[in-house]
Amino acid sequence: MFFRLLLLFIVIPLIELALLIWLGKETEIWVPIGLVLLTGFVGASLMQWQGREAYRRIVEELSIGNLPANALLDGLLVFTGGIVLVTPGMLTDLFGICLLLPFIRGFIRFKVKAWLKRKIAAGQVTFVSNFHDRFGSGPFES
Repeated sequence: MFFRLLLLFIVIPLIELALLIWLGKETEIWVPIGLVLLTGFVGASLMQWQGREAYRRIVEELSIGNLPANALLDGLLVFTGGIVLVTPGMLTDLFGICLLLPFIRGFIRFKVKAWLKRKIAAGQVTFVSNFHDRFGSGPFES
């Protein structure tokens, strides 16, 4: 776990910074700045569009009585893609845009579902089947 956190908070930002500095030296300084701004704008637009689509699918599935597992996972992936796009950098922006493009996100969703199934089968992920059995009445009930 420590290695993953080290990678996430130290190594990846250093690589991102090195790439932006390298791009600035190889081109003009405005190129990496413009790239970060452009990917942020495109990413925010994609996130808004895809977020609305995921929300619409969640509501649609719930209205017909189905559990919206794929739509909820899509919503989580869209949200993650938007969060990643907020961080400046070329690799994180590429990853964020991949999470926002439906055809790539479908592949990522498939992999995440397979990972979750393995974790559930191994007993590493559990679900509470009834909130009241575990915690009693909810905060809004009397």
